[in-house]
Amino acid sequence: MAEFQEVMRQWRRMCGANNYCSACRMQKENLPYTLCSEGGIRSVENLADAELAIMAWAAEHPEPVYETWFEYLLRIGVIPENAPAGGEYQWIVESIKYKPIPADIAEKLGVEPKEG
Repeated sequence: MAEFQEVMRQWRRMCGANNYCSACRMQKENLPYTLCSEGGIRSVENLADAELAIMAWAAEHPEPVYETWFEYLLRIGVIPENAPAGGEYQWIVESIKYKPIPADIAEKLGVEPKEG
């Protein structure tokens, strides 16, 4: 069983990926309910079915992964290639070394997702 917050996050992604409700996996699988305002959840079993459908969609549609802020700043020349580890860039390196650029910002910057 997935964590509630993760299921809801993936549901929001799934809902946003569909242009209209009839394209939604929840409708296509003829589940006896909808999580949207049109229907409602009728039982605990429906919750389990909804979780399975949502997480199956999430597995089929992985979120894009972008380079880290550090990789990006290095690539565009803000941080020099040979920046000293203990120098003026230390705080930048430590704070952004492993943080990927969020998808909405990456899109605005023109950064493409990483491959596989």
